[in-house]
Amino acid sequence: MPRRVWVLAMSAAAALAPSLCPAAETSTTKPAGRIAATPSADVPTKYSRTQPAQAGAGTSSTSSTKYSELFGEAPKATPVKDSKVTGASAKTAAPDKTGAIRAGGERTAAWSSETDNDAPLGTAAFKKAEGNNSFIQPVRHTEERAASTAPKSTSTSRVDLAPQIPSLNVEWVRRSDINVGQECTVDLIVRNTGTTTASKVSVDGFFPTTVRLTSAVPKPATITDHLTWNIEAIPAGGEYKVTIKMIPSRRGELATNATVRLTGSASAAFRVEEPLLKVALKGPSDIMVGDPASQTVVISNPGSGIAHDVKLEVTLSEGLECSKGSQFVMDVGSINAGESQTIRLPVAAVKGGRQTVTVVATSTSDAGHTASSVINVLAPALQVAIDGPGLRYKGRNAKYVVTVKNDGSVPTTNVRVTQNVAEGFEFVSADKGGKFDSSRNQVSWLVSRIEPNQSVNLICELTANALGSFAMTAQAANDTASMVEASTTTNVEGSSALSMKVIDLDDPVEVGGETAYEIRVSNEGTKAATGVTVTCDLPAGLELINARGATEGISDGRIVGFKPLASLAPGTEAIFRVHVRSTQEGNLRFRARVTSNSIEEPLLIEEQTKFYSDVRR
Repeated sequence: MPRRVWVLAMSAAAALAPSLCPAAETSTTKPAGRIAATPSADVPTKYSRTQPAQAGAGTSSTSSTKYSELFGEAPKATPVKDSKVTGASAKTAAPDKTGAIRAGGERTAAWSSETDNDAPLGTAAFKKAEGNNSFIQPVRHTEERAASTAPKSTSTSRVDLAPQIPSLNVEWVRRSDINVGQECTVDLIVRNTGTTTASKVSVDGFFPTTVRLTSAVPKPATITDHLTWNIEAIPAGGEYKVTIKMIPSRRGELATNATVRLTGSASAAFRVEEPLLKVALKGPSDIMVGDPASQTVVISNPGSGIAHDVKLEVTLSEGLECSKGSQFVMDVGSINAGESQTIRLPVAAVKGGRQTVTVVATSTSDAGHTASSVINVLAPALQVAIDGPGLRYKGRNAKYVVTVKNDGSVPTTNVRVTQNVAEGFEFVSADKGGKFDSSRNQVSWLVSRIEPNQSVNLICELTANALGSFAMTAQAANDTASMVEASTTTNVEGSSALSMKVIDLDDPVEVGGETAYEIRVSNEGTKAATGVTVTCDLPAGLELINARGATEGISDGRIVGFKPLASLAPGTEAIFRVHVRSTQEGNLRFRARVTSNSIEEPLLIEEQTKFYSDVRR
């Protein structure tokens, strides 16, 4: 005999409302509506209209009486919240013209609100419990077995968004022929086709009053106007089967109905990733100053997740230059696990010595990874010195020697050397091709090459033309090194060169006549003479008439003096005149003396004058 199957596929979502799925609760609400049918007169049944009415039509006490003969004392019913069965459209099995049962017909089942024993046979209807977390899904027939205990498969694959929910299918399976007045067997099978365990499952089975139930294995947990089985859990891929035996009393469609409630649980396996950052620097370790020192930065992600918003912070030491500056940040973006990105840093060495490049890679998930490299920049180390006289007198020449030395470890080329010519000095000459630029008052040399530890001396000669203190500065630089300089100071002083002349205006002079002595004091030096004082000694035979000159004259007997002259500038002359009268004849000597603060020894001059008499002898 072919097997006809009525299938109710019900799917429940993962977190059902607790009020819809208590494990031990049983509804006492009557099924809504009914399907009328007339029982067969020749097949008496204890559920016919002729049975005496119980405590109330459709009450739980009546149902308990009806089912207690099948299973013994009915378990105490437990109230259930909101388990009212409502009409629903479902896939049912319908008979064809030959009397065979045709699957696939769509009917609407409605249960009577009364429990009349003469209620007509209804069509098979499959109900869906109310609630947002229950779904009806048809599934194919599974093999006969009890609730499966097959282990739930696990997956190590990454799960980020896939829902993990139970999905229950309920189906009725006929196990024998169904004939009026004969015991038949059907199975009520609940299958979990979802991906996670269905917990606290309650299955309610509804039967028309035109059948008499004889047994159910396993026994229901509660017996009211319907049967309820409470299932602790159905694992994913498992099933729960109830075998029911009954005797129908009428020909036609036999409507059975089952609803399922459950407490869903969701589970998911999420893979925790760990993005990591590692940064490395590659570049030359020894270069010449002025050469490129470009660095290659490799940022890798050895972790298992994506490193987002990666940034690279770069810091250069003082002797390195980059177009972005000495400290800047570069946006790298995201780096996938196991991948790396390479960045080239264009860097140039502008100063010798030990230079460093430091980079720090950061991301939203990594505090930072640091790497640094050291670059030994080889450069010539220029030194310059200038040597010249500390004192020169005005008008004298001074020689200056500029010394340039390479203290570095590599040769240097195209060394430019300059020396200024201070105001008050005049350029005379320069050796080794030195040239004087009058617009800049500067002497310059070009030295093509200086080896390590080698020195070069450059000489220039100047004339001091002014008094004062003058600084001479020498500078040296090449194409790659910074400019170096040195200075020296020369003090230019002047000397007072006093000279004196004494002239007698009349010579010879007759006795009793007058004459004058003119004293001329000149400063032929380069410095003013200060405190110039003139004094004169008159010999016997001369009388002073007066004394006049650059300063006031003073007479003290035979000594005639003049007040000191404060300053006698270079190239100037001071005149002093002494007017006398002779009183006797003879060769008389007039003596003049000059003293000054600028000379250590006084100047002395005598002038002889002949005085004669007209008396004949």
